[in-house]
Amino acid sequence: MSSTNIEIADADKTVESVDVRADAMAPPDPDKPRVVVTRVEFIGILFALMMLFFSASLLGTIIATALPSIANQLNDMNDYSWVATAFLLTSTAIQPVSGVLSDIFGRKAVVILAAFIFLVSTIVSGFSQSMIMLIVARAVQGLGGGIITSMVYIVVGDIVAPKKRGPYQGMNSAVFSVATVLGPIIGGYFTDSSAGWRWCFFIVAPFTFIALVCVFFLMKIPSSPGTFRDKIHRLDGWGILTVSSGVVLMLLGLTWGGSTYPWTSATVLCLLIFGFLMLIVFVLVEAKVSREPMMPMDLFTVFNFNASSIIAFTVGFQLYGFIYFIPLYYQIIHNYNATQAGLSLLPIVLALSFSSIISGLTISRFGLTRPFSIGGMALLTISIGLLIILDENSSITIEYLLHALVGLAMGPTMQTITLFVQGSVPVRRLASATAVNTFFRTLGGVFGVTLFQTIMTSRFQSALASRLGPNVSLAGTGSFDPTTIWALPPNIRTPVVQSFVDAFRMVWLVCCCIVGFGFLFTLLLKPLNWDARKNPKATKVPESN
Repeated sequence: MSSTNIEIADADKTVESVDVRADAMAPPDPDKPRVVVTRVEFIGILFALMMLFFSASLLGTIIATALPSIANQLNDMNDYSWVATAFLLTSTAIQPVSGVLSDIFGRKAVVILAAFIFLVSTIVSGFSQSMIMLIVARAVQGLGGGIITSMVYIVVGDIVAPKKRGPYQGMNSAVFSVATVLGPIIGGYFTDSSAGWRWCFFIVAPFTFIALVCVFFLMKIPSSPGTFRDKIHRLDGWGILTVSSGVVLMLLGLTWGGSTYPWTSATVLCLLIFGFLMLIVFVLVEAKVSREPMMPMDLFTVFNFNASSIIAFTVGFQLYGFIYFIPLYYQIIHNYNATQAGLSLLPIVLALSFSSIISGLTISRFGLTRPFSIGGMALLTISIGLLIILDENSSITIEYLLHALVGLAMGPTMQTITLFVQGSVPVRRLASATAVNTFFRTLGGVFGVTLFQTIMTSRFQSALASRLGPNVSLAGTGSFDPTTIWALPPNIRTPVVQSFVDAFRMVWLVCCCIVGFGFLFTLLLKPLNWDARKNPKATKVPESN
């Protein structure tokens, strides 16, 4: 196909000649990174990104076991759940914006800003003297953490050649998983020790500061030309406003539904409906109004991007649901304390880290991306389905082996999603595509935790009623507090625990179906033909991926 050169006037009034075929349509060269850096810079940037990613992922879950202590010390038992919700809302809402921000202002500037916001808000969180102060600090912290999460994948995509990204994306997956699982364990340790819950925040401040210094001196990725004022004008203001509003409204509805308010209440229904309508407005704005959209609609013309986004949603659905509900399973079914329950995730984490690194090295060596995606999702579906056989009498060894099987499946699955996205879109869409894909994974996690909670409550109540009668009072037996459950008389506790087994089985079954749906899309993924990308003339349709 022939190339067409056109002249484009940038926001700073400079005119440059652009090869439309090479710039707008051509996929990345598989053997060359978009940005070439020295070995020292590469190691320093990667080290800084991993520390930032670890810190942001850790603080996403570290307060899970510390919330009761925080609420007690700050004398506020009504609003303490917002300490976790505020971080989740802002970190999810900001992720789609991260890509376009880095395209306009440059990768380095956005990473530094995000790290600075994250560092300051983390310190403020540690020194908080009231619940409102802590909630606000956590909301700001979520903004920094959400941008960091997206930027790690984007920058790795810049400085690593496409064919060599496997091990590094595997490293990202391992860091994210380990930090997310270690969070509740570390939080529980600090809460129970003389250090106190404030060290849940202070512990990450030094690492964030070191990473910030490394980024400042070592990250030398060129930014787009233009003055600061011109770049501000390039921002997709209406897009940012509509997507942020839509996501926040939807997440509030999902968070409050079934807990703070009934699902059928006017509050929840209005939040979900208006959030959905706002997202429709966002799509119209991006398609018809924005000159430089934060979520370019042409991304959705790339089949691999669409399929990978659906797979990312299902993987996030499973991942976040397991992080919260596997420890709960061991607390309720086997009477584990908080620390023991957190450690029960180690088989998943260790297996995931191992399979991420091995599959990454294999992909980098042989370029076999699609088989790992299909095999990983197939094994993940099967291993989750096998959890249905577990009950209160199951061997801990068998349970841990099944969890390790889940981890082995998650490793290659999580990294190949990002590889397919970054290997299928044009270079100029790499940041936006990566940020949107990360957003879908996080959004899937929100839906997963919410749906797991709803299914668990509903199935437990029906199972308990079938065992103890329809008129049984759930005031004492319907609590998810393990201490309350195991303080019940044996004749009551046994049917309660058995009812929870039924509830968890329904959770695993639904999760298996959702992941199985994602598996179907891995079968439709188009292979990443690196040779055709390196030599477009070798095939008649070079942009088929």
